[in-house]
Amino acid sequence: MGAALELLGPDEFARAYGNRWVATTARVIPLGAWRAAADPDAPLPEVGRCAIGFDVAVDRSDAAVVFAWRDPAGVAHLELADCREGVAWLADRVLDLVERWRPRAVGYDAAGPALDVADVLERSELELAGTKAREYAAACAGLLDAIVADPPAVRIRPAEALDAAAASAAQRALGDAWAWGRRQSTVSIAALTAATVALWTYDHAPADPGPFRIF
Repeated sequence: MGAALELLGPDEFARAYGNRWVATTARVIPLGAWRAAADPDAPLPEVGRCAIGFDVAVDRSDAAVVFAWRDPAGVAHLELADCREGVAWLADRVLDLVERWRPRAVGYDAAGPALDVADVLERSELELAGTKAREYAAACAGLLDAIVADPPAVRIRPAEALDAAAASAAQRALGDAWAWGRRQSTVSIAALTAATVALWTYDHAPADPGPFRIF
């Protein structure tokens, strides 16, 4: 029982083993599923084989950048590249990562709080993929489905900011769908929203043309 409590957390444990309804403040992302998706040993992708997503907390208290890629088996991988207080550092950090990693694409939530950062990057002649509202809703649902799948369809390198965001992430209605609720969450979820956008951006980036060949 002790192992199950540690794996599931108190809310999921109470529901699974105590046959009790839990409070509406229970985690949207189950603790057991989040831990099952953790992979501290996954190798980094090759240069040019990832996408980058960035986001800003709604109160601008912090910001985050996340890498996303898929391995040869098609399993998605997410890794927090950076998360710091404030926002002023973000544009320069994205440009630095782009120069070093040459990602397939760089994405952000086009209806989110990172619009000013996106404007700075675009004026620096960086092409961005702005995720629209319907796409963002699909990205949120897709990431949650991947986390709770058995086995998980996404592997996530543990990071404090991601763990905190996953623990507190709430949902908000978006038409007949839902998305991560920045204002409804108890702490910044910039790391999680950046991860969500990063994976969507990777999966919807233009196809890799492959090596140049002469026929």
